[in-house]
Amino acid sequence: MQLYWEEALDDEALIIDGECYHVAPEKNHGVRGFGGREFTIQKANGEIIKTTNLWRQGKIPDYAYRQDNAKFIGKQ
Repeated sequence: MQLYWEEALDDEALIIDGECYHVAPEKNHGVRGFGGREFTIQKANGEIIKTTNLWRQGKIPDYAYRQDNAKFIGKQ
């Protein structure tokens, strides 16, 4: 399980409320994360991301803890 978190918590990982998320390409013609629901996310550096292809990797366990680096904004 530790290897999973080492890979999931890459440079692209969005950590929101202790949970790990990744944004997949919008041009994906297959299954979309959260059924294609739109999310607006603000990264810690101020960058705003809008996506309809967000994927949740799960709650980050204590041993793999990382500080939040993003937050949901707007209506979720």
